Amino acid sequence: MSAPTSDSALVELLQRLIRNRCVNDGSPASGHEARNAAVLEEYLDGCGFEFTRFEPEPDRTTLVATLRGTDPAAASLCLMGHIDVVPVSDTGWSRDPFGAELVDGVVWGRGALDMLNQTAAQAVAARRLVESGFRPLGDLVLLFPADEEAGGRLGVGWIATHDPDVITTTWLVTEGGGFHLPWLGPTPPPRGRRPVCVAVGEKGPMWFELRATGTPGHASIPFHADNATEKLAAAALALDAHTPDPRFDATWGTLIDALGVDAATRDALCDPGELLPTLEALATRHPVEAAVLHALCHTTYSLNVLVAGTKINVIAAEGRATLDVRTLPETSVPDLLAEIESVLGSNQAGVTVEEIATHPATRSTAAGPLWDAVAAASRDVLGSVDVVPWVTPFATDARFLRQLGTTAYGATLHDDSLDLATWLSLFHGNDERVSVQALSNAALFYEALARRLLS
Repeated sequence: MSAPTSDSALVELLQRLIRNRCVNDGSPASGHEARNAAVLEEYLDGCGFEFTRFEPEPDRTTLVATLRGTDPAAASLCLMGHIDVVPVSDTGWSRDPFGAELVDGVVWGRGALDMLNQTAAQAVAARRLVESGFRPLGDLVLLFPADEEAGGRLGVGWIATHDPDVITTTWLVTEGGGFHLPWLGPTPPPRGRRPVCVAVGEKGPMWFELRATGTPGHASIPFHADNATEKLAAAALALDAHTPDPRFDATWGTLIDALGVDAATRDALCDPGELLPTLEALATRHPVEAAVLHALCHTTYSLNVLVAGTKINVIAAEGRATLDVRTLPETSVPDLLAEIESVLGSNQAGVTVEEIATHPATRSTAAGPLWDAVAAASRDVLGSVDVVPWVTPFATDARFLRQLGTTAYGATLHDDSLDLATWLSLFHGNDERVSVQALSNAALFYEALARRLLS
C-alpha cells in the first residue's frame, strides 16, 4: 500500500534515515551519523536555512539548521530529533530492521519510533513552512544531534560545553511525549478521547560501579573465605530490597486524574502509605502502567552487570557491578551516595562505590507560552484533546538545553493506537514501527506549533 501523496515525502525521508543504519553501540567509532546529517541537509537545502556541523569525532556529525527570524529580539524555537539509533537483536524481528518497508500504512525499522520519525516530521514541517511563505519572527532552529543513544557526549553534550550559543533557544521540543495515556477507569474518557502526554522533565541518570576485593584461595575450603563474589551478591541483595520513600511532584495529581481511576484508587495513589500496595494491585491488570507510575515517584535502583571471579574452583579475588540509579529532581550526588552507603550498611565491607556518570534530573514548568502553544497545536491537529504533563523515567538530550535555560518539552502527536504500553514496548524493542498517520500528525503538529510561537 502506498502512502498518501501528501505524505509521500515524509515517508521517503524516514525510509532514507532508517536505511542509513546509524547504529550507536556506545563506542566512538559507531553511529556514523554523518550519513543522516547529509540526508537532512540535502532535504533542507535551498529553503533558506544556515547549516552548522559539529563533529568531535570522525563521522559523528550533529547538524544544526537555522532559519533566521525577522526580529533578532524575538523568542526562538528549536525542534530537536536525534539521528542515531540503538542496535538490534539478531532475532525477534518480523522484517528487516533496516529495510524501512512500508506495509499497510506502517513503516517498519529501527528508529521508526525512536526517533527518526520525529526527525523526519520536523524537517518536513520546516520545509512546508518555508514553501508556504511563512517567515518567523524569531529563529527556527532544527537540531539533529549525534550520540543521543549513548548519553550525548559526542552530540548535544559536546555542543553545550563548547559552543552553546548555537543551540540555545527560548523553547525546545523533542521526544518523550505524544502517546495517549491509558484509560484505567470504568467510564469513558472526556469527550471520547484519551489525553496526550507532554514531557516537561525527566529523571536524572546516575551511574555507579561497585567494586569488591577478596583473597584468592582454593574453592574446596570456603569456610570464612574472603570471597569478592559473595560481597557483591550481598550488596546486590541489599540494593534490590531497598525501596526509597515516594515523592510526588507538581504533575503527579494531574497525571493520576487523567488515568480515569475511581476516587478511592486516586486517593490511594496519592497517599505515600497506600501507594505501593495500590501499585501491586494495579500491576495484576496493568503491569507496564504500574511500573511506570512507580518509577515516576521513586528514585530507582537497578544493578545490571555483575562480573566476578576467574575460575570455578578459585575463590574470587575481585569483582565489579554496575548500578543504574534514576533520581527525582532535587537529588544531589552526595545525598545519593550517602543513601547507597546507608543501604549497603554492614554489606559494604570490602565494597567501594565509584561514580561513572551523573546527570541531575531536570524539569520545566507546565505553564506559559510553550505549554499553551503545545496544547493549542495538539487541538489544531486532533480536535478536542487534553494534554497532560509528565516527567519521563528515562533521559533525553533535553536535559542539556534545560541546563542552559531553555524551556524544553517532549511533545509530538502519534495516532490513536499508540498508548503508553505499546509506545514503551517498541522503544529499543523488536519490530519497531510507526504508522503513516502518526507521521502525518507529527508533521502537522510541528508546523502548527511553529506558526503559533513564531508568528
